[in-house]
Amino acid sequence: MRKILFKLVGKDLFYFKNDKDELHKGMHHLSGVFIQEEKSKLIKGKKIFLFSNDISKKNKIILL
Repeated sequence: MRKILFKLVGKDLFYFKNDKDELHKGMHHLSGVFIQEEKSKLIKGKKIFLFSNDISKKNKIILL
C-alpha cells in the first residue's frame, strides 16, 4: 500500500505524489463514474476510508 494525496474539485479527482507537490501527477474526470463506498478500516490507530471505482477495476482508492 502506498500513500497518495487526492483532491476533489467539482467532478475532477486530482492526485499528487505527496502533499508538498503543487503540480498534480494525474487526474480523472468522474462524470459518469460509479463510486462504491467500502467499509472503513483501522490501521495503526488511523481510520482509513476506502472506495472503489470503475476507473481501474483492480485498484481501490484509499482516503485518509
